Amino acid sequence: MNKINEITTRTTKIWLDDVGIIHSLGLPGVDHSLEDAINIVKAIVAVSEGKARPLLSDIRQIKSIDREARQHLADSEINDVVLANAVMVDSPLSRMIGNFFNGFNKPPIPLKLFSDETEAVNWLLEFMK
Repeated sequence: MNKINEITTRTTKIWLDDVGIIHSLGLPGVDHSLEDAINIVKAIVAVSEGKARPLLSDIRQIKSIDREARQHLADSEINDVVLANAVMVDSPLSRMIGNFFNGFNKPPIPLKLFSDETEAVNWLLEFMK
């Protein structure tokens, strides 16, 4: 999949691929604050090109995400441009962050954790039909 549009914030690289999936790749070893979450949301909205799309969030390498950031990601305008969120996890830490986000913040869009990227993309493609 080719990158069509890409924005990199302090903590995350975000792009739209040629299939229509938005990718959010957390940069290695970074702590995410509310300000970072605000910037991530703005970037996701920008690369969505005004159309609701599925999102593949790769949090495998991030260090942490604070409560305010998680709340903003769950309750922001991101929900207007994201159909579903597949979250890539591969360690106890990233799985804990993903489960915590999903369990406590109750995002209004479908969210599912994956350790296999192909399975995650296939799940997201179901929302594009």
